[in-house]
Amino acid sequence: NFGYIIGGAKGVSKTGLMFADATGSDIGPNGVEIKLLVNDSQEADRVLIYNEANQSPAYTNYDAAKYLNQDFPNVYTLSADNKPLSIDMQDIKAQLDAGQPEVVIPLGVNREANKRFATLKWELSENTTGLEIYLKDLQTETTEPWSTGVVKNIALDQQGLTTKRYALVFKQQLSSNENFATIVGQPMIQVYPNPTEDNWVNVVYSKANSKSQYRIFDMAGKQIMHGMANSKFKIDIGSMSKGAYILLIDQNSQFFIKN
Repeated sequence: NFGYIIGGAKGVSKTGLMFADATGSDIGPNGVEIKLLVNDSQEADRVLIYNEANQSPAYTNYDAAKYLNQDFPNVYTLSADNKPLSIDMQDIKAQLDAGQPEVVIPLGVNREANKRFATLKWELSENTTGLEIYLKDLQTETTEPWSTGVVKNIALDQQGLTTKRYALVFKQQLSSNENFATIVGQPMIQVYPNPTEDNWVNVVYSKANSKSQYRIFDMAGKQIMHGMANSKFKIDIGSMSKGAYILLIDQNSQFFIKN
Protein backbone atom coordinates (compact mmCIF):
# COMPACT_ATOMS: atom_id res chain seq x y z
CA ASN A 1 0.00 0.00 0.00
CA PHE A 2 1.12 3.52 -0.71
CA GLY A 3 1.06 5.89 2.23
CA TYR A 4 0.24 9.40 1.14
CA ILE A 5 -1.87 12.18 2.58
CA ILE A 6 -4.41 13.07 -0.09
CA GLY A 7 -6.09 16.28 0.93
CA GLY A 8 -7.34 14.59 4.08
CA ALA A 9 -9.32 12.01 2.09
CA LYS A 10 -8.43 8.43 1.24
CA GLY A 11 -8.84 6.74 -2.14
CA VAL A 12 -8.79 2.94 -2.40
CA SER A 13 -8.59 0.75 -5.50
CA LYS A 14 -9.61 -2.86 -6.05
CA THR A 15 -5.99 -3.97 -6.07
CA GLY A 16 -5.44 -2.58 -2.57
CA LEU A 17 -3.53 0.51 -3.65
CA MET A 18 -4.48 3.33 -1.38
CA PHE A 19 -3.53 6.64 0.15
CA ALA A 20 -3.29 6.66 3.95
CA ASP A 21 -2.28 9.15 6.62
CA ALA A 22 1.45 8.55 6.38
CA THR A 23 4.28 9.70 4.16
CA GLY A 24 6.01 7.74 1.41
CA SER A 25 8.38 8.25 -1.48
CA ASP A 26 8.67 5.22 -3.78
CA ILE A 27 5.78 4.83 -6.21
CA GLY A 28 7.17 1.68 -7.83
CA PRO A 29 7.53 0.92 -11.56
CA ASN A 30 5.44 2.31 -14.43
CA GLY A 31 4.08 5.24 -12.44
CA VAL A 32 3.90 9.03 -12.36
CA GLU A 33 3.46 11.10 -9.21
CA ILE A 34 2.37 14.74 -9.24
CA LYS A 35 2.46 16.84 -6.08
CA LEU A 36 0.27 19.88 -5.46
CA LEU A 37 2.21 22.63 -3.63
CA VAL A 38 0.91 25.64 -1.70
CA ASN A 39 2.92 28.59 -0.38
CA ASP A 40 5.54 27.77 -3.05
CA SER A 41 6.83 24.54 -1.50
CA GLN A 42 4.37 23.08 1.04
CA GLU A 43 2.85 19.82 -0.18
CA ALA A 44 -0.96 19.72 -0.02
CA ASP A 45 -1.94 16.77 -2.21
CA ARG A 46 -0.74 14.12 -4.69
CA VAL A 47 -2.08 12.10 -7.58
CA LEU A 48 -0.71 8.89 -9.14
CA ILE A 49 -1.01 7.70 -12.74
CA TYR A 50 0.06 4.16 -13.67
CA ASN A 51 0.83 2.67 -17.06
CA GLU A 52 -0.82 -0.70 -16.39
CA ALA A 53 -1.42 -3.39 -19.03
CA ASN A 54 -5.04 -4.03 -20.07
CA GLN A 55 -6.44 -1.13 -18.04
CA SER A 56 -9.06 1.22 -19.46
CA PRO A 57 -8.96 5.05 -19.70
CA ALA A 58 -12.49 4.95 -18.19
CA TYR A 59 -13.08 4.45 -14.49
CA THR A 60 -12.84 0.88 -13.18
CA ASN A 61 -12.48 -0.70 -9.75
CA TYR A 62 -8.73 -0.80 -10.35
CA ASP A 63 -8.63 3.00 -10.14
CA ALA A 64 -9.03 4.90 -6.89
CA ALA A 65 -11.81 7.49 -6.93
CA LYS A 66 -10.86 10.92 -5.64
CA TYR A 67 -13.01 11.90 -2.66
CA LEU A 68 -12.81 15.66 -3.07
CA ASN A 69 -12.46 17.39 0.28
CA GLN A 70 -13.41 21.06 0.10
CA ASP A 71 -11.30 21.76 3.21
CA PHE A 72 -8.13 21.10 1.26
CA PRO A 73 -6.67 21.99 -2.15
CA ASN A 74 -7.06 18.91 -4.34
CA VAL A 75 -5.34 17.58 -7.45
CA TYR A 76 -6.72 14.68 -9.47
CA THR A 77 -6.98 13.22 -12.94
CA LEU A 78 -10.22 12.87 -14.86
CA SER A 79 -11.03 9.49 -16.38
CA ALA A 80 -12.45 9.14 -19.89
CA ASP A 81 -15.93 9.12 -18.32
CA ASN A 82 -15.17 12.26 -16.25
CA LYS A 83 -14.57 10.57 -12.88
CA PRO A 84 -12.03 12.32 -10.58
CA LEU A 85 -9.28 9.90 -9.57
CA SER A 86 -6.47 9.85 -7.00
CA ILE A 87 -4.97 6.71 -8.61
CA ASP A 88 -5.46 6.45 -12.37
CA MET A 89 -4.56 3.14 -14.01
CA GLN A 90 -4.66 2.84 -17.79
CA ASP A 91 -2.70 1.15 -20.56
CA ILE A 92 -0.88 4.21 -21.88
CA LYS A 93 1.84 2.24 -23.67
CA ALA A 94 -0.68 0.14 -25.63
CA GLN A 95 -2.38 3.29 -26.92
CA LEU A 96 0.96 4.68 -28.10
CA ASP A 97 2.05 1.35 -29.60
CA ALA A 98 -1.22 1.27 -31.57
CA GLY A 99 -0.12 4.43 -33.39
CA GLN A 100 -1.68 7.16 -31.27
CA PRO A 101 0.96 9.95 -31.23
CA GLU A 102 0.15 10.95 -27.66
CA VAL A 103 -2.09 10.08 -24.73
CA VAL A 104 -3.78 13.02 -23.02
CA ILE A 105 -5.06 12.77 -19.42
CA PRO A 106 -6.91 15.81 -17.99
CA LEU A 107 -5.70 17.21 -14.67
CA GLY A 108 -8.10 18.86 -12.24
CA VAL A 109 -7.32 21.28 -9.39
CA ASN A 110 -9.65 22.67 -6.74
CA ARG A 111 -8.76 25.12 -3.96
CA GLU A 112 -12.26 26.52 -3.30
CA ALA A 113 -12.09 26.30 0.50
CA ASN A 114 -8.53 27.62 0.68
CA LYS A 115 -8.55 30.82 -1.34
CA ARG A 116 -5.97 32.21 1.07
CA PHE A 117 -3.46 30.41 -1.13
CA ALA A 118 -2.85 33.02 -3.80
CA THR A 119 -0.84 30.60 -5.90
CA LEU A 120 -0.68 26.87 -6.39
CA LYS A 121 2.11 24.92 -8.03
CA TRP A 122 2.63 21.34 -9.01
CA GLU A 123 5.73 19.21 -9.22
CA LEU A 124 6.39 16.13 -11.30
CA SER A 125 8.07 14.31 -8.43
CA GLU A 126 8.50 10.87 -10.01
CA ASN A 127 8.26 9.26 -13.46
CA THR A 128 9.12 5.58 -13.76
CA THR A 129 7.16 4.91 -16.98
CA GLY A 130 9.99 5.37 -19.48
CA LEU A 131 7.71 7.74 -21.43
CA GLU A 132 8.12 11.43 -22.21
CA ILE A 133 5.74 13.69 -20.27
CA TYR A 134 4.44 17.15 -21.17
CA LEU A 135 2.12 19.63 -19.43
CA LYS A 136 -0.53 21.05 -21.73
CA ASP A 137 -2.41 24.30 -21.10
CA LEU A 138 -5.58 24.00 -23.15
CA GLN A 139 -6.46 27.67 -22.65
CA THR A 140 -3.21 29.09 -24.02
CA GLU A 141 -2.72 26.10 -26.36
CA THR A 142 0.85 25.58 -25.17
CA THR A 143 2.59 22.28 -24.40
CA GLU A 144 5.82 22.16 -22.38
CA PRO A 145 8.14 19.24 -21.58
CA TRP A 146 7.92 18.21 -17.93
CA SER A 147 10.91 16.56 -16.31
CA THR A 148 11.18 14.95 -12.87
CA GLY A 149 11.69 17.53 -10.13
CA VAL A 150 10.43 20.48 -12.19
CA VAL A 151 7.84 22.75 -10.50
CA LYS A 152 5.28 24.62 -12.63
CA ASN A 153 2.80 27.38 -11.74
CA ILE A 154 -0.94 26.75 -11.92
CA ALA A 155 -3.18 29.51 -13.28
CA LEU A 156 -6.51 29.67 -11.41
CA ASP A 157 -9.81 31.25 -12.29
CA GLN A 158 -11.90 33.22 -9.77
CA GLN A 159 -13.53 30.05 -8.43
CA GLY A 160 -10.18 28.39 -7.89
CA LEU A 161 -10.93 25.67 -10.45
CA THR A 162 -8.83 24.48 -13.38
CA THR A 163 -10.72 21.26 -14.12
CA LYS A 164 -10.69 21.67 -17.88
CA ARG A 165 -7.58 23.79 -18.38
CA TYR A 166 -4.61 21.42 -17.94
CA ALA A 167 -3.70 17.98 -19.17
CA LEU A 168 -0.84 15.52 -18.82
CA VAL A 169 0.54 14.36 -22.19
CA PHE A 170 2.44 11.09 -22.64
CA LYS A 171 4.61 10.33 -25.70
CA GLN A 172 7.07 7.62 -26.67
CA GLN A 173 10.69 8.39 -25.92
CA LEU A 174 13.12 8.60 -28.84
CA SER A 175 15.06 5.37 -29.16
CA SER A 176 18.75 5.57 -28.35
CA ASN A 177 19.80 4.95 -31.96
CA GLU A 178 17.77 7.80 -33.43
CA ASN A 179 19.87 10.70 -34.66
CA PHE A 180 18.35 13.80 -33.10
CA ALA A 181 20.17 16.17 -35.45
CA THR A 182 18.71 14.34 -38.44
CA ILE A 183 15.21 14.53 -37.01
CA VAL A 184 15.49 18.25 -36.30
CA GLY A 185 17.58 19.37 -39.27
CA GLN A 186 16.21 17.10 -41.98
CA PRO A 187 12.99 15.53 -40.76
CA MET A 188 11.84 12.24 -42.30
CA ILE A 189 8.49 13.96 -42.88
CA GLN A 190 8.36 17.41 -44.45
CA VAL A 191 5.06 19.29 -44.67
CA TYR A 192 4.69 22.49 -46.69
CA PRO A 193 3.41 25.13 -46.71
CA ASN A 194 3.45 25.05 -42.91
CA PRO A 195 1.56 26.91 -41.53
CA THR A 196 -0.89 26.78 -44.40
CA GLU A 197 -3.95 28.83 -45.28
CA ASP A 198 -4.73 26.57 -48.24
CA ASN A 199 -6.98 23.53 -48.46
CA TRP A 200 -4.06 21.18 -49.04
CA VAL A 201 -0.50 20.44 -47.92
CA ASN A 202 2.42 18.82 -49.72
CA VAL A 203 4.20 15.97 -47.95
CA VAL A 204 7.68 14.56 -48.58
CA TYR A 205 8.46 11.30 -46.76
CA SER A 206 12.00 9.92 -47.05
CA LYS A 207 11.20 6.39 -45.79
CA ALA A 208 8.16 5.58 -47.92
CA ASN A 209 7.43 2.01 -48.97
CA SER A 210 4.50 0.21 -50.61
CA LYS A 211 2.76 -0.26 -47.25
CA SER A 212 3.20 3.28 -45.87
CA GLN A 213 0.04 4.90 -44.55
CA TYR A 214 -0.56 8.35 -43.13
CA ARG A 215 -2.87 9.37 -40.31
CA ILE A 216 -3.74 12.87 -39.09
CA PHE A 217 -4.62 13.51 -35.44
CA ASP A 218 -5.85 16.62 -33.68
CA MET A 219 -4.22 17.74 -30.43
CA ALA A 220 -6.73 15.76 -28.37
CA GLY A 221 -5.50 12.54 -30.01
CA LYS A 222 -8.56 12.05 -32.24
CA GLN A 223 -7.85 10.63 -35.69
CA ILE A 224 -9.15 13.02 -38.34
CA MET A 225 -8.01 11.45 -41.61
CA HIS A 226 -5.99 8.55 -43.03
CA GLY A 227 -4.77 7.22 -46.37
CA MET A 228 -1.86 5.76 -48.31
CA ALA A 229 1.49 7.58 -48.32
CA ASN A 230 4.42 7.63 -50.73
CA SER A 231 7.62 9.63 -51.11
CA LYS A 232 5.81 12.75 -52.39
CA PHE A 233 2.08 13.32 -52.14
CA LYS A 234 -0.61 15.91 -51.42
CA ILE A 235 -3.32 15.82 -48.73
CA ASP A 236 -6.64 17.62 -49.08
CA ILE A 237 -7.32 19.29 -45.70
CA GLY A 238 -10.22 21.48 -46.88
CA SER A 239 -12.65 19.76 -44.49
CA MET A 240 -10.41 20.28 -41.44
CA SER A 241 -10.90 23.14 -38.98
CA LYS A 242 -8.21 25.68 -38.22
CA GLY A 243 -5.73 24.45 -35.62
CA ALA A 244 -2.65 22.33 -34.94
CA TYR A 245 -2.40 18.73 -36.12
CA ILE A 246 -0.01 15.78 -36.05
CA LEU A 247 0.78 13.89 -39.26
CA LEU A 248 1.87 10.32 -38.49
CA ILE A 249 3.49 8.03 -41.09
CA ASP A 250 4.91 4.64 -40.06
CA GLN A 251 5.44 5.85 -36.45
CA ASN A 252 7.21 9.03 -37.65
CA SER A 253 5.43 12.30 -36.95
CA GLN A 254 5.41 15.97 -37.90
CA PHE A 255 3.32 18.90 -36.64
CA PHE A 256 1.55 21.27 -38.97
CA ILE A 257 -0.86 24.16 -38.57
CA LYS A 258 -3.87 25.16 -40.62
CA ASN A 259 -4.66 28.89 -40.32
